[in-house]
Formats: sequence, structure tokens, C-alpha cells
Amino acid sequence: MTKKLTTERDYYADILRIILMIMIVLHHAIVDGLDLNGSVYGTSKNPVDSPIIFIVNALCIVAVNSFFAVSGFFRIKTNFKKTLLLYVQCSFYVLIVDVVLNIVEVNGLSDKSASEIVMDTVLPIRIYWFMAVYFLLCMLAPYMNKLLEILDKKKQIQLVIVLTFINTVYGFMFKLVGFDSSYSAVQGIYMYIVGAV
Repeated sequence: MTKKLTTERDYYADILRIILMIMIVLHHAIVDGLDLNGSVYGTSKNPVDSPIIFIVNALCIVAVNSFFAVSGFFRIKTNFKKTLLLYVQCSFYVLIVDVVLNIVEVNGLSDKSASEIVMDTVLPIRIYWFMAVYFLLCMLAPYMNKLLEILDKKKQIQLVIVLTFINTVYGFMFKLVGFDSSYSAVQGIYMYIVGAV
């Protein structure tokens, strides 16, 4: 008997990713477009006072961490060509956005010099933390995957418990740099392992 290998796409995972993307766009529209942070800190000219907006944002803010968990669940299979293509696409879109913002002259966003635009295009990961963390995960994934394969299920769960303890105690209680933000490589690696386990 031969085992038939299937390469069928998981359409439910694709739908989940689309929903997560919509949630991320919605979160940024609320935080940046409606200036939710300014409302919270009292610096907004038009403060948001709708509890519905706060609830929607609270539900949407989990999307990025969910992306890392989904990546862990399906395990990133590092492919240099695909990773390079993703980097080129990211650079292309950064260039397009920067050029459009400079042409339209959006206040506060269009004040980049030509050298800054070139630098952002060549190194988009310096301005988009998510891409920086994702590329880091692409580099670390083969090693994390191998580690998780070596550990039995009990040890994997123990690892998640230890990492959860470290993430919460060092991050939220001690405010240790690197652990004190959900927008960091530490959080991305943690969510990847949680998703994988």
C-alpha cells in the first residue's frame, strides 16, 4: 500500500486569515482613524465616546496574536524563495504607500525625505514590526519546529505553561523590556509555540 500525499488547501484556515486581516484593518481604522488612543489619553480633538467602538476594538485587537498562533498551528515551513518574495512584496507596497502619501500630502505622513522613502523600501521591517517579527519567525521556525517534535505532549504543555508564566509575570508585572509589549518578537515566538502545541 502506498500512502497518498495530499496538498489540499485548508479553506477554513484561509477564511480565518481573511477574517483576521479584516479585524486588523478595523482595529487600525479605530485606533488611528478615529484616534481611540487620543480619546483614552484625553488628547483627541474629537474623542470617541461610543462603548460599541471600544468593544469592537477590544475584539479586533487579538487578530495579530491570532496570526502568530495560526502560523504555529500550521508550522512555518521556511522556504527561502517564498520568504524573499514576501519581502519584495512588502518593500513594493511600502514604496507605493510612501509615494502616494507624499503625492497626496497627508498631514504628518508625507514629510518623508527621498532617502527615508528609499530606506523604508529597502528595509520595510524597520517600520512594520509585524513583518520584522514574521521574518524572524521564518528564520527560527525550523529550530522551534524541531524542538517541538523532540518534546512529548506533556513536555510541550509544560513549555507553554512556563512561557505563559514568563510572559505574564515578566511582561505585565515586572514590565521587563521585550516582555512588556504584545507587539514584539517575544510575543510572536510565544504565540507561535502556543499555536503549535
